[in-house]
Amino acid sequence: MGHADLLDFKTYSIRHEGWPIEIGIARIVGNGADAESRLIRPHPNLDPSLWSCQSEAIHGLSRDLVEAEGIDPAGLNACFAVLNDSIVVSDAPTFERRWLLRLLRTRSSLPSMRLRDFDSFLAMTLPDSAAPARAWGLFERHAVPHRAAGDVLRLACACLAGRRT
Repeated sequence: MGHADLLDFKTYSIRHEGWPIEIGIARIVGNGADAESRLIRPHPNLDPSLWSCQSEAIHGLSRDLVEAEGIDPAGLNACFAVLNDSIVVSDAPTFERRWLLRLLRTRSSLPSMRLRDFDSFLAMTLPDSAAPARAWGLFERHAVPHRAAGDVLRLACACLAGRRT
């Protein structure tokens, strides 16, 4: 495997009308991984009553913080450029696809990517039948950060653990 990109969004509501407020992307290259995230300003036309206090508490992202420090969705060009023409891996591809489509509607050009679920990616890329168990073992031993960069880095480290024999 040359490289893999892993994707995670955090949202202020998982309801269909929700909006992503953080994007995290990790890249595995060789035997290492790095991750970055960006806060995303809520779309101005979205209903503010959808903001979930529960999501705010879980992710530690207040509405004031996201509105002050989040970038406009059009400013995600650099993030989407990283994902262009790649296989993108997620542990929740149905949700990631929803948030990607919501964000991509704010853009004039769309990146080309193939979104894969984490289990399928492990099965296709790891060296032996015991590898997925090694990957999931590391994944489950580490706490869920509930922030986009931490969550995708956790997935990337699990992939790397699965590679080790």
